[in-house]
Formats: sequence, structure tokens, C-alpha cells
Amino acid sequence: MMKMEYLTGKSGKIIKMNNFVDVLGSDISNIKIGYDFLKEEELAYLLSTIKIAESRFKEDKLHFAIDKYLNDHERQPLHEFAMKINDRIIKFATKTYDKKFIQHMGNWAINVHRVNSFTDAHTDIIERSPGPQKPGFAEPVYTNWIDAWDGYLACNLYLNDDYNGGQVYFKDRQYIFKPKANSIVCWPGNKNFIHGITKTTKTNRYVYGYFIKFADYDKYNQ
Repeated sequence: MMKMEYLTGKSGKIIKMNNFVDVLGSDISNIKIGYDFLKEEELAYLLSTIKIAESRFKEDKLHFAIDKYLNDHERQPLHEFAMKINDRIIKFATKTYDKKFIQHMGNWAINVHRVNSFTDAHTDIIERSPGPQKPGFAEPVYTNWIDAWDGYLACNLYLNDDYNGGQVYFKDRQYIFKPKANSIVCWPGNKNFIHGITKTTKTNRYVYGYFIKFADYDKYNQ
């Protein structure tokens, strides 16, 4: 039977809700992987667009999203393409988890993780995010429900694997892997899936990231 909790919403009203950790459980099997997600020409299009953005990037940041470095003529077709990919990700998640998911518009990005980049262990809490990761980052302790909400599913489409390092690790699960090019990996955004990325070397690492919501998310987000 699903565990029920009673919490106080913003209005002060007592609300009854269930926790999405209970819906999926906290088992490591909730990390789902799919291979050959994109067609060859789709992958080639994304990689060529990334190269354009890389050629214009002149900053010293270790991570950046490519959107900022494209002009309107390049950005518009990319966004139209992304909407189709996002629909496909929703279908993949719905089938794989046997749960309904909905779009979280605007919450996607193509990220370049440059040589020597890394990400410290963190949770995928999107709203009220602690911000950019820095060396020595420590995950904050969330003391109330709204800050620790887990109604998201993190979906990452890995576009290349010709780098060294860049492994995804789940520090509390003794689980580490290097994603294959053109694979999609999903996991729940909650504290059962604290994860980070080891230092990337040799060449840059490219990731299409998209966060989607459980269909029942909004009725609990009081």
C-alpha cells in the first residue's frame, strides 16, 4: 500500500499526498538505460551544431549550454528539433517506467562539459537549485518538503564517448559507469540518487539534458 503523508501547504491547509519515492521505490534499478536513441543523421546534426557553438565560446567556464552561442537562424531549427526529441524522451520514460510523465517546458539544454570539468555529487532538485557546482560543493540539507521534492525525472542523452573519464557515479550506491554515445539514461531526481561526474579529459563531453515531471506532480505542489 502506498505510504501517505500529511503536510502543510503554502496556504497553511493540511494536505494529504504521496511521495514519488514510494511510487517508484529507491532501488538502483530505477536508473534506466536505452541505446541508439537517435538516428545517425539526428546525432550528426546535434554534433555539428555543438561544434558551431564551441567555435564561438571564448570563456573560461568548464561547463556551458550551447544555446547562448547560436544565432537566431541556428537556434530556431534546433528548438524545433528539440521538441521532437523531447516528445520521444517522454515516450521512452512512460514505457520504461510504466508511469505517466508530462513536459516541463524550457527545461532542456545541450551542455558541453569541457576538458578538466567535473560535477560534485548532488541531487537533481530543479526548483530552488543551489546553483553552479564548485570544488568542495556540499549538498545542502533540506529541512522541508518543498525543497526536497522529487517529482522530476532526469533524462540525459549522451552524444559522444570519445573522452576519457567523465563517468557518472552514484556515491551512495557504489555504482559508476561511462555512458555510451547515443544512449539515454534516466533516474529520479531525489536524494536516493545522489550522483556526480568524474573529471573529463582528452576531449569535451556532450550531453542533451531534459527534466520531465511525473504527471501527478502539480497536485502535490501546493
